[in-house]
Amino acid sequence: MSIGDIVLEKAPNNAKYTSPDIQKDVLNIISNQVRAKIRKEIGDAKFCILVDEARDASNKKQMAIVLRFVDTEGFLRERFFAIVHVTDTIAAILKKEISDALGRYDLHIHNMHRQRYDGASNMCDSWNGLQALFLKDCSATGERDTDRGCNQIGNLLRPGKTRWSSNFDSFCSMINMYSYVITVLENMVNDGAFNYIRGEASGALIAIKSFDFIFILHLMNKIMRITNLLYRALQEKSLDILSGIDYISMTKNLRI
Repeated sequence: MSIGDIVLEKAPNNAKYTSPDIQKDVLNIISNQVRAKIRKEIGDAKFCILVDEARDASNKKQMAIVLRFVDTEGFLRERFFAIVHVTDTIAAILKKEISDALGRYDLHIHNMHRQRYDGASNMCDSWNGLQALFLKDCSATGERDTDRGCNQIGNLLRPGKTRWSSNFDSFCSMINMYSYVITVLENMVNDGAFNYIRGEASGALIAIKSFDFIFILHLMNKIMRITNLLYRALQEKSLDILSGIDYISMTKNLRI
């Protein structure tokens, strides 16, 4: 029997299913099914949580939770898991809300392998406190934040799309960890579980060991070390147009 037969043919004429409460119930059922599917994908694997601060239309505090894991076929997956409303941004409350959201789907924090947090600068202390609380309960390690610079514990930093300083930070981290990157890629080439992984690692290894890559990496690092100072100066709220012009002029006269 099709849904059309039940809803359109046999349902009462006043059953339009457009009530906000009914729509919320339908969406809740769908979201639970999606989370159950994600839980099935994760299985017994370790997972990483990516948490970002957010606010809804009424300016209420929220956390967006994304799960990162490797599925049974060896592919890295990222799945948006939940939006959690929070009454406060105290680390203990954030930890409880995250644990509850994961626990409802039998995702235990002792299987959490990494944490990563993002959000407004006034949330950095909360994120750091939250990370410390999780570290007491499991062996999760911190990972570099991709935007604000909190929770930095020795991973490569990807450049952000909106903040110029994150590009400079990514160059610095690549230079500092260059030898480790080479080692990791060599291990992937030699011991990679899949041909496509070994192939991609081999191509990346050839690229980053080339003269062009190394030359451009150090050249851009020197250039952006100068322009990063200008960027930070231009972000000052008290800066006026004349001071901004002076900063630009001084930057143009600097030498690498």
